[in-house]
Amino acid sequence: FRVIIEGDKGDNMAKRDYRLVTDDKIRRVVFVSGKLFYELFHARASRKIRDITFVRLEQIAPFPFDRMARAASQFPNAELVWAQEEPKNMGAYSYVAPRFRTA
Repeated sequence: FRVIIEGDKGDNMAKRDYRLVTDDKIRRVVFVSGKLFYELFHARASRKIRDITFVRLEQIAPFPFDRMARAASQFPNAELVWAQEEPKNMGAYSYVAPRFRTA
């Protein structure tokens, strides 16, 4: 399974008309799984936001602790958040939240 950081190998959205700020200036890293990534990607592009990046988790079980930690360490000044379409009491949040804090 893969954890895909924007701009890295495997990023099928790497060809875009704008660039993000440098890694140390990224203010928020949004970890996301599924089709929500594409909706957030296009919303960010339409608003010309350059200091938020996305990390796609293609599989959450077994949880990729090492890859999440590596992705988080790439953005030292950023707030780390999990995004999902479903309400907090549904979807993957209850599974991801404790693992997210551990990673």
